[in-house]
Amino acid sequence: MPQFRFEAQDGGGAPRSGVIDAASAQEAMRQLASQGLRVKTLRADDVRVQSPAQAPAPPRPQPKPQPRPQPVAPRQAVPAPSPSPSPAPASTPRTAPAKPNYRHKTARHRDRWLFFSQLGKMVQAGISPHDALNRLGHQFHHSGFQQFCRLAAPVVAEGQSLSSQFERFPDLFHRGDVGMTRVGEVAGVLPEALHQIAERCRQAHIASRFFFWIFLFLSQAIVGVPLFLLLGRSFGALFEGIAGGFQGDYLAVFRKSIGLEMISGLGLFILVLVLTFTVGMKVWHGYRLRRWRHRLGSWIWHTRSMARAENAESLIWSLTRLTRSGLPPSSAWSLAAESVPNEIYADRYSEVGRRLHERATLGQALGESGAVRPEFISLIQTGEFTGTVPAALDEVHGSLATERSSIMTRMRVSGSISSIFLIILLSCAGFMFFYTEYAHKAMDIFDPARVTDPEYRPASDPRLFPNP
Repeated sequence: MPQFRFEAQDGGGAPRSGVIDAASAQEAMRQLASQGLRVKTLRADDVRVQSPAQAPAPPRPQPKPQPRPQPVAPRQAVPAPSPSPSPAPASTPRTAPAKPNYRHKTARHRDRWLFFSQLGKMVQAGISPHDALNRLGHQFHHSGFQQFCRLAAPVVAEGQSLSSQFERFPDLFHRGDVGMTRVGEVAGVLPEALHQIAERCRQAHIASRFFFWIFLFLSQAIVGVPLFLLLGRSFGALFEGIAGGFQGDYLAVFRKSIGLEMISGLGLFILVLVLTFTVGMKVWHGYRLRRWRHRLGSWIWHTRSMARAENAESLIWSLTRLTRSGLPPSSAWSLAAESVPNEIYADRYSEVGRRLHERATLGQALGESGAVRPEFISLIQTGEFTGTVPAALDEVHGSLATERSSIMTRMRVSGSISSIFLIILLSCAGFMFFYTEYAHKAMDIFDPARVTDPEYRPASDPRLFPNP
């Protein structure tokens, strides 16, 4: 029977490694998962120690004078070592090389959606994962995914799991992507798991399009207001010069006024603010602050219900496939907890899994985690009593999918309306500020009689309007 060398972690996070006998890599993953281990690497052990019945007979000793001839055991598997240096015997365990994490530009939801959709379709069509990665490496547009395919394809061809390769590229694949792929490998539904990740990324991409208005409001509030003030001061200087009787190239004077304002204290402040905002947005959407984004999404009232429904749906989907494959509840829960998209919920569900004992039921785990409502827990407990747990979980998953869809629609409408309202409010506030500050200067252009008022003295900037 083939042997597979693995590296894994147990429920407490302690590293475990060894060799397991299994008919295939999928069967090895299932056996390790049933033992409560989270597999990180799995490699086919192609060098094995032969049994005495299969080992070839050693060559006959040459007739040479020896002071003490050593008896040779018949049909010995490993020949006697010679004084010259030789490679280590086959029974010596091989140490897997350290696998660094490769860093790239953070992948957008749209890029991840297209990648997982194409990969899932290829695997579903019967193409092996390493052949699918080779194909995607030549046709995908994202440079990070291209390098991933080139590096991961030969390693996957050697027998390592696809999820372990996803884990090496944290900028491209999230923790939930790795967990969902591992669920598909263990349960034997890898194409379905890849399609589930693709659908999750598509929904996130659609939601991000509706949050464009919130991003526009933030940029208007942080950058737009100071920039509007700078333009207002430039217009005000131009109005003062025109009211003082200036006749000339107004556009050249306006450009010069903007240049003078940019090198002033306000202009330098706006420049620093724009750079800080641009760099801050890139850092905020990066890999290192992903956990903080997930924490914020699970805390804000506008996205909290959506995050809870989405993570509960992913959890129930994974539990359905894992229980259908025959895994015990404790092992299925440990794997399913890592497949949810939000890292805060993943930690919460994993903590519940560590507190469970081996004979705990899924109903108890769901009740302790608070992932679903009590009526759904009662439905799953009935399935455990009647022996129809996968069917009960599938029914709960359908209800959660409908609930998530309705929450998504409500969130889109409310987010768009509130964002547009805030943008209109901010624009009206800026217009009122401009009107109260510079309206009297603009009126000087259309009311020459005000210029003759002895109390009016236009304060023209000598750098723009030098005295003759």
